[in-house]
Amino acid sequence: MSTTQLRRSDAEPETAGEVIDPNRLRVSFTNGLAERLGQTDVPLILTLFLVILATSSAWYIHVPVVSAAIVGVLFRNALLAAGFWYGLAAVLAADVVAHRWSVDNHQYLIVYWCLALGVSAGATRPLEVRRSLARTLIGVVFLLATIWKVLSPDFLDGSFLTYTLLTDPRFDEVARGLGDANLQDLAANRSALQELHDPRNPVTTLSLTSTTKMGGVGLTLAWLTIIVEAGVAILFLLPERLRTAFSPLHRLRDPLLVLFALGTYAVAPVVGFGWVLLIMGLTQRDKESTFVSVLYVASFLAILAFTSPWADIVGITT
Repeated sequence: MSTTQLRRSDAEPETAGEVIDPNRLRVSFTNGLAERLGQTDVPLILTLFLVILATSSAWYIHVPVVSAAIVGVLFRNALLAAGFWYGLAAVLAADVVAHRWSVDNHQYLIVYWCLALGVSAGATRPLEVRRSLARTLIGVVFLLATIWKVLSPDFLDGSFLTYTLLTDPRFDEVARGLGDANLQDLAANRSALQELHDPRNPVTTLSLTSTTKMGGVGLTLAWLTIIVEAGVAILFLLPERLRTAFSPLHRLRDPLLVLFALGTYAVAPVVGFGWVLLIMGLTQRDKESTFVSVLYVASFLAILAFTSPWADIVGITT
């Protein structure tokens, strides 16, 4: 009678002792991310984050919105149903109508986007309709924005943005970096403006402290804004036959939209407006473009990061 002795090399390798290849992990993660971003429900889930974080915090709006978001995340059939998005749009629209004179502009756009998702969900070819509506909404928003700016003399001559740089605290760093403004002078401008708005104060006019460069900065930023917004409008509203004829130019639409979002909302971090534009951009992207998908999602997170008080954080930690 003989016995067989098993050496460790004859047995199955112990999992704990295996050497993990970082390159394999990196490739696996990248492939998994690309596959996930390519799935059609990603923009829908991001829209649920949008309506939770960038709409009214009143309980009668917040409770149904959060409840709907939970249902949408847990039940994919609900997320793809037209009634789900029509219901969500109705709740958000009720709040917009009730506060129509004070609500932010992007709240209207969020309602339109939820309606667009409802329309596309009920269509015969929902993905194609959703992409088309997303592209159209982006183009129309930027077209109207461009028209408004071109028809506003105080925007064309740079005076509106010059005034904004001198009085809006969100633009302090831009005013200081590009216009050589002094932070104390900017603070004094805001104090004077508050006094002007005080009905008990007999003062009816004031002079804002500025610099020799500030007017030129305001004019340059104004025309740069018009050029970028007009470019986004044109590229997103191009008919199909022209998109094919000008394919290299048309491929610039996604980078230009991301450039606008990052450049604008890094200075004035309006999360809701930036997010809804990027979600619509992600929706209408070419499905085979993984890089563009990653670019949109990374920008989505970057806009949230812009809301952090980085200057204060750096000042505390250094």
